[in-house]
Parts: sequence; C-alpha cells; structure tokens
Amino acid sequence: MDLAAGVLPEDYLRLRRMARAKLRQYAFHHSIQATDLVHLAWLKMEDHSTPSDKEHFFSYASVVMRNILVDRARKRLRQVEAAEAHPDAMDSVQSADDCNDSQLIQMDEALAKLGEHYPQCSEMVHLRFFVGLSNQEIAKVLSSSERTVKRKLAFAKAFLAKVLLKHSVGATP
Repeated sequence: MDLAAGVLPEDYLRLRRMARAKLRQYAFHHSIQATDLVHLAWLKMEDHSTPSDKEHFFSYASVVMRNILVDRARKRLRQVEAAEAHPDAMDSVQSADDCNDSQLIQMDEALAKLGEHYPQCSEMVHLRFFVGLSNQEIAKVLSSSERTVKRKLAFAKAFLAKVLLKHSVGATP
C-alpha cells in the first residue's frame, strides 16, 4: 500500500502545523522551513511500510522529523566549533524548543541510551520532548494510563539527568 493513499489532505496540513510549531520557537537554530521538513520526512517515510493508524502515522512522522533535525544539528556542529558545555546547561530544558544544537544532540544520545534499557520510557519522553504531547495524549497513543505515563516520565527524567550529568562531567577537562 502506498503511503500517500492512506493520508488525507488534512493529515498533510496537520504535519505542516506540527513542523511549523516545532520550528517557530527555535527557528534561529534551524535553516529549514516547516514545509521542507515535512517534505523531507515524507520522502524518508515513503521507503517504509505504512503505519497501521493515524496515531502511529503521526508518531512515526515525528520520529522522522526529529531525526532530520538532529542530523542537521550534528552537521552544523561539525562545521562550527561548539562552545564549551556547562554541567547545568540542560536544567532549563523542557522540550526540544528550548535546546540549542549541542543540547539537542546530547538529549538525543541520552534518549538512545534510555531506549536501550527502557524502550517504553524512551517513547514517552520522545512524545513529550519532541512532539509536545501531554500525559493524557501520551497515554492515549501508547494505550496506557495517565498515572503510568506520569510515573515512567519521572523515572525517565531521573535516568536522563544521570546520563546527561555523566556526559557533561566527561566533557570537562
């Protein structure tokens, strides 16, 4: 089944709104427009199987968009010398909108480590941090209770803080 066959025009518009909302707050960090981000994500998604329902489709689209933004951030960091990281630099970060390029990469790497050990927690953090879903929306997407989501996000926050602290301590001479 073709990816485009199952997607309605309003779904495409929702993807554009989702990308525009993410880029609006930190557009100075990214040299990409929301439409371009959606188109790049669409091209990457076309090569894979079609998600079973709309919730999975948008979740998958958000993962692809996140990967595109992280890859672009990595490329920029390779081209420009990164400023020294401070150990408490991630304290004020609540979502991807609050991150600069190096913080976005650190968070992506920490999220990958979380995913190795606790994949469901990693998915919940992804949906909160990169997609911006509430606990209630995350519970619906993952067919879980809101209380479970809250508990696992608290655990994930502690796990990520520990990983990020190790990363920042290891980065200082």
